[in-house]
Amino acid sequence: MKKLSIILLLLVLIAPVGYSKVVKGVNIPDTYQYFGKNLVLNGTGFRKKFFIKVYIGALYLEQKTDDANAVISAPTKVVKMHFLYKKVKASQMKDAFKESFEKIDENLLKESAVQEFLNAVSFDVVKGDEVDLIIDNDMVTVLKNGDKIGDFKSKSLADALIKIYVGDEPADSGLKEGLLGKE
Repeated sequence: MKKLSIILLLLVLIAPVGYSKVVKGVNIPDTYQYFGKNLVLNGTGFRKKFFIKVYIGALYLEQKTDDANAVISAPTKVVKMHFLYKKVKASQMKDAFKESFEKIDENLLKESAVQEFLNAVSFDVVKGDEVDLIIDNDMVTVLKNGDKIGDFKSKSLADALIKIYVGDEPADSGLKEGLLGKE
C-alpha cells in the first residue's frame, strides 16, 4: 500500500500542469486567462494568403463548441494570432481588416470605433509576434506581444471581428474550420 501511495504521489508531481498544443513549432496554450475568466482552447488553424501560412490562429472560449453561431453569441472570446511569416506590414494588417469589414457590412467603416480600431492595428508584425483580439460583449481589446494597443467599445465592431473568423463569409474558410475544432 505504501508503494502504491508513493507511485501515485510521484505521478501527480510529474504530471504536466497545463497541456498545450504544438503547431509548426509554436506552443499553443490550452487555456487563456482574462480578468479572472479561464477560457479554453476551442481550436487552431492557419491563416493563409496565396498558399503562404501567415499566422496560426487560436480561438479561446468559456466552453468548447463547433457551432459558429454559438461562438458569435458567446459573451467572451479571444482570437490569438501567432505570426509565422517574416513580416506583415502595417498597411497590410489594416487593409486585411478593412477588406473583411467591408465584406461583412460596408457601413461598418463609417463607425468611429471601427476607424479607431483600424488605425490601432496599423502596426508591423514579424515572425514570432502575437496579437490577441479579446472580445468581451461590446468591448474589444487588442494586445501585441502582451502589450495593450487599445480598447474599443462597440457592439458592431465586436460582432464583426468574430465574424471575420467564424462568420458565414470568413476571411479564410480553412482557418474557420480549425478554430471551430473541425480540422
